[in-house]
Amino acid sequence: MTMENLEIVRRMYERREAGDMHVGEFVDPDIVFVRIGSEAPDFAGEWHGLDGLRQATVEYLNVWEDYRFEVEEMIDLGDRVLILERQTARGRRSGAETSQDVGTLLTLRDGKIVRWEYYWDRPEAVKAAGISE
Repeated sequence: MTMENLEIVRRMYERREAGDMHVGEFVDPDIVFVRIGSEAPDFAGEWHGLDGLRQATVEYLNVWEDYRFEVEEMIDLGDRVLILERQTARGRRSGAETSQDVGTLLTLRDGKIVRWEYYWDRPEAVKAAGISE
């Protein structure tokens, strides 16, 4: 199942990299989405279900212009996949540019993502995954 999980995540990220943020077919309807470690209080939190994931995504993307991310590495951890990525964007109101190395830890069950943990601090994501960078 492990390579299958990695392939599912790759397909989802290919779609996201092409600008399609609709990932419903890849996630469990009862998904838990968590953003961890943000200094901005509106960016941290926990959302439940597809509606919660959509809400969190829309609210986050509305803050930015020219939002981009680049996957640097995907690490197969069996029922989890760790994604190391670089995120860049420009603040919609401020015009300030930002670039940050982040980590995402996805937990899969029966071919669907059931937990999506987004870490602002990449080393924290690596630690949560139980590996060393």
